[in-house]
Formats: sequence, C-alpha cells, structure tokens
Amino acid sequence: MEAVRPQVQPGVTVYHTLTVFGVYLFVLGIGGMLAPDLIMGAVGMVPTHEIWGRVAALLVFNLAILYVWIIRTRSTAMIGFTVVTRMIVLVVLTLFVLTGLAPTNIIAFGVVDALGGLWTLWALRRDARVGRARPGSERA
Repeated sequence: MEAVRPQVQPGVTVYHTLTVFGVYLFVLGIGGMLAPDLIMGAVGMVPTHEIWGRVAALLVFNLAILYVWIIRTRSTAMIGFTVVTRMIVLVVLTLFVLTGLAPTNIIAFGVVDALGGLWTLWALRRDARVGRARPGSERA
C-alpha cells in the first residue's frame, strides 16, 4: 500500500518572500561595506570617506543573517514583526526627505522595504487561507 502524501499547495510561501528579501539585504550589506560610495551615489547622496556608510552596511548585512535565522526557526512572531519594521523604514526615510536631511531618491530603499513587507503579509495570509502549516508549527 502506497503512503498518502499531503497535498502541497503551489505558489509563493512566506519563506520565499523572506528569502528574497534576505538576499537583497545580503547584497546591499556586502555592497555597502565594499563600495559604499556606489550605493550612496545611486540614491543621490554625496560620496564620503567616513566609516559610517560601511557601519550601516554592516548592520544591513547582520539583518540578512537574522532573516536566515527567522527562516530556519520559522519564528512566527519575528515573521510578522518584519512586516512592521519594513513599513517603518519607508516612514522614517520619508520623514528624512521631508525635513531636508536626505535626498528624495533615498525613498527608493523605503519603497523596496515596504513592498517586501506587503509581499510577506500577503504570503502570510495566503498560507493561512490555503491551509499551509502556520509558521512556527514546523521545523526547517
């Protein structure tokens, strides 16, 4: 007698969204540590020889590592929290522009974060709707 396999629902899962966003953070972090002026120039900021751009890139790289941990542990609370924090990025960067602290182009990073957060939220809801196991109910 053949074992009955559970039907797998095709399509994007919340873990796909986190993986894509983690790769984005990894590339941005490594790029920012190795060539911060390239990234700063892309958003209209003046290149600098100060260390702070590289330090910020290190923090972005560390977030990429955190995304790997979130995916491996399937931490429900952290998955939902990533949606909130990515929305905050757009709000804060917009405030930086409105107060004259940053050029308008920097909002592009906030848009990428917010869209990634909305994609993760959509995937969380889709996973629940199609009956996929809830994040945290299975181990990687």
